[in-house]
Amino acid sequence: MRILNKLTTSGARLHTKLTLALAFLITLVVTGATVLLIDYERELRFNELVSRADRIAELTSRSLAYTVWNIDRDTLADQLVPLSLVPDIIEFSVTATGYGVLHEFKKTAPAAEQDLFTLTKDISFATADSGTQLIGQLHMVFTRAVTDRATREAFHAIWWLVGVILVVLYVATYLLLQRMVSSRVHRLKAMVDRIAKGDFDARCEVESLDELGQLAVRVNVMAKQLSVSDRQLRDNEENLAITLNSIGDGVIATDAYGNVTRMNPEAELLTGWAQQDAQGLPLEEVFQIRNSVTGEASINPVQKVFERGDVVGLANDTVLTSRNGVEYQIADSAAPIRKAEGEIVGVVLVFSDVSEQYRVNRELALTQVHMQALLDAIPDILFEVNRSGRILSYHTHRTDLLIQRPEDFVGKLISEVLPPEPAAVAMAAIEEAAAKGNCSGSIYSLELPDGTVWFELSIAAMKSETAGEGPENERFTVLSRDVTERMQADAKLKLAASVFVNAGEGIMIVDTNKIIVDVNRAFTKITGYSWQDAVGQKTSLLKSGRHDAAFYRAMWKTIHRDGQWSGEIWNRRKNGEEYAELLTISAIHDEQDNIQQFVGLFTDITDIKTHQTQLEYIAHFDSLTGLPNRTLLADRLHQAMAQTMRRKKQLAVAFLDLDGFKEINDSYTHETGDQVLVTLTQRMKDTLREGDTLARLGGDEFVAVLIDLDGPSDSLPLIKRLLGAAAQPMQIGANSLQVTASLGVTFYPQTPGMDADQLLRQADQAMYQAKLAGKNRYSIFDAAQDSSLRWYHESLERIQQALDNNEFVLHYQPKVNMRTGQVIGAEALIRWQHPEKGLLAPAAFLPTIEDHPLAVSVGEWVINSALTQLETWHKRGLALPEVSVNVGARQLQQHDFLERLKFILRRHRNVAPGSLQIEVLETSALADIAQVSRLIEDCANIGISFALDDFGTGYSSLTYLKRLNVAMLKIDQSFVRDMLDDPDDLAILQGVIGLARAFKRNVIAEGVETIEHGTELLKLGCEYAQGYGIARPMPGCELAAWAEQWHNDARWSRLKQLSDTFDI
Repeated sequence: MRILNKLTTSGARLHTKLTLALAFLITLVVTGATVLLIDYERELRFNELVSRADRIAELTSRSLAYTVWNIDRDTLADQLVPLSLVPDIIEFSVTATGYGVLHEFKKTAPAAEQDLFTLTKDISFATADSGTQLIGQLHMVFTRAVTDRATREAFHAIWWLVGVILVVLYVATYLLLQRMVSSRVHRLKAMVDRIAKGDFDARCEVESLDELGQLAVRVNVMAKQLSVSDRQLRDNEENLAITLNSIGDGVIATDAYGNVTRMNPEAELLTGWAQQDAQGLPLEEVFQIRNSVTGEASINPVQKVFERGDVVGLANDTVLTSRNGVEYQIADSAAPIRKAEGEIVGVVLVFSDVSEQYRVNRELALTQVHMQALLDAIPDILFEVNRSGRILSYHTHRTDLLIQRPEDFVGKLISEVLPPEPAAVAMAAIEEAAAKGNCSGSIYSLELPDGTVWFELSIAAMKSETAGEGPENERFTVLSRDVTERMQADAKLKLAASVFVNAGEGIMIVDTNKIIVDVNRAFTKITGYSWQDAVGQKTSLLKSGRHDAAFYRAMWKTIHRDGQWSGEIWNRRKNGEEYAELLTISAIHDEQDNIQQFVGLFTDITDIKTHQTQLEYIAHFDSLTGLPNRTLLADRLHQAMAQTMRRKKQLAVAFLDLDGFKEINDSYTHETGDQVLVTLTQRMKDTLREGDTLARLGGDEFVAVLIDLDGPSDSLPLIKRLLGAAAQPMQIGANSLQVTASLGVTFYPQTPGMDADQLLRQADQAMYQAKLAGKNRYSIFDAAQDSSLRWYHESLERIQQALDNNEFVLHYQPKVNMRTGQVIGAEALIRWQHPEKGLLAPAAFLPTIEDHPLAVSVGEWVINSALTQLETWHKRGLALPEVSVNVGARQLQQHDFLERLKFILRRHRNVAPGSLQIEVLETSALADIAQVSRLIEDCANIGISFALDDFGTGYSSLTYLKRLNVAMLKIDQSFVRDMLDDPDDLAILQGVIGLARAFKRNVIAEGVETIEHGTELLKLGCEYAQGYGIARPMPGCELAAWAEQWHNDARWSRLKQLSDTFDI
């Protein structure tokens, strides 16, 4: 703007200045953009030339390969003729390796050196014997002169177009500023001129909220405020006159000479002078006052103000005589009227009629005389005190209640006169009266020689119009009355009423005719009958009908004989519901020992009775299915065994366990599982006979007791019906579900001494055999199998004990890169350090727990121990990349496997999750490959990799490669061991390694026992291996020393890398 101001005259319009500024900016922007566009277009065309040149060179080098290979100069010259016709090429040459330049071309008029760029392409040729070889080079020189010439011609037209655009923009800018700025500024100027002339209602139209629009809004606000200020000034002058006329006291104003200048209506009324008559008269002529006691004229208060220069007031007993002769008792004050600099220019006199107040004071004095006479006749203690408890006056006849003689209590505190307790009560009551205006009912007691005396305090706050404000000027009347007799009577009544009304037990008072006289609240709460419902009715109102007439005759007979009866009874509530109560009825006798009334005291014990019933049910029945539980089953089985012996029959005990129920619980909700159990329970109950028992032991285990059998064969139809009922599909909500059952059966009687627990154990063992045989079948208890099962259970117990006693140890077999000699990891292999049998291999105990939950516990121990060992190695400087552990099918398919694995990893925060590799067998994933695939993906997300162990031994290997995102395939040692002698094993190895490479999986061979095994594997493209030829499994403490001294065989190192390794 400063530059524009210098370039234009001081009187130039704002419109002109803005137009010039915008024209300059538009020219600058458009010109700059055009220059940048030209540079960009030139560079773009050059890049296109370079790209085209690269394509020409690439195509030419390929087409010349065969000709150069054969050193055919004539054919080469013919092939290069089209290249010489390209206008952008000014020079090219073709050289052959070992032969020099075969052909060269240059145009006669080369371009300037800065417009040239060179491109060289290798010429290669592939033969069947030696593969692809570099046989020569194509050298080309390109010019950008042609491209630059076309670019310049295009931009000459662009500059003409830019000139036209600038002219259009200049004209549009001028018109737009004229419309949006100049016209609106002129309108604002016109409005400001109107405001300056006093037109505060002038407003400017607001077209938008830009800067000029906001300026217009602010000018409008300023005009509105000026209008409001003008009206307020006029209103203040009017309000001053209204205020003066509205004052309830008389007001007279004088000038500096004491002459009346103004009077309000109240002053006109009291003096009898109208303002127009009094104006200009001396004040003493209008305001005539005298002393009512002496009758002498009072001194003019205005004169006193002029003399003292301060506010003055009239003396008491001043009387004003009005113009019409009426006299008023008045109170008066006068104050000077000063200028800003302090000069007194007049006096204002304010006075009021207090004639009524004087009359009231006279009547009050007479009342006080009467009140004193009354006080002398009152026997109670009476004090008049202020807020702090200081006595202003007092009256008492009870000196025995005071701690001082009442010679003169005035000025003393209540605490100095009364004992501490009543003094504290009185002060608290005074505070309450100060807030509420009065306080009554505050009770306190005094221990006197002849007993406790109770007093009631009544306190009233007394308002005084003459007293000042503040606690010391508040006055209270304190009355203390002896209420000992009343308190004693009330206490007895309250005690009796409280016992009756608030008792937790129901109370009913009955007359001798068994008519209800009164009931308490607990009665209503228990029975539902209100006081109005019950009083006047016979006690039979509550009868439930459970007890006969003989019961009630015996009860009343006991009451009349002994005076009391207690017992449990069933009655009926108002809503018809029966309830149990513990009832005590007592007879009330008069002085002559005649029965006057009966009092019944009772407690509702329905919940207790119901709870007892529920406890009995819970103790014997399953809460979900309603079947007998283990406790009731034992009782019924004992009874059935005794009945079988008496009748000389047989019974069967069938132990049933559902197959697949756990998967339903894991896949769906537990509520769905509960519905499955309820549905199956009803189906199985329907298959049994009356007298047979079906019980639930818990979970998915059931026991059926089949009685009155002539022989074992009689039970088979029932057992088959049970299996069929369990296997039927069922619809649970939107889900169609199905389970089967494994059922074990034993019979009774057997050998002497056989008891119920032994029968259940036999049936349980037979059920387990049915599961081992394939599930969904039954098995009859066999003594020989029983011995095998006992061995199995003993083995499980011993393995559990070994886990608890830390008898398991881990040995580690290194995994290496045979070609580089790098130790890439170690496989953790479990061993059992048996205290008696020594070190046991996994085959001695792992098959026993394969399908048992103990396999999960042992597997988690292996993972935890391996990670602990990895931490130890890292601390001692052995940077082993990873440790792999074997995970069985049962552990892998646990629904919470991932969460438990994360928990173990959190215990080893110094070990990265990527340092753990999990090895699984093909058969581990076979049951649910989709679930295992999801699990592997979830583990990969936290860094844990998987290896597929013994790959190739299953029948779905290709399926696993496609669907399981495993990082490593482990070739089973059975293929590696005989690969040097068995062509079939060698072919299998070639196929597996090829598959691994095709699916981008790393592969490792197990069972490498010799240098020759490793050499052959390297030739096939398998670099990773483990086996006795490298190292036997060893304790973790020995691995570091082995790693320091181990090196790969020289023959392995000399073999070239034939395959890639992959990160998955």
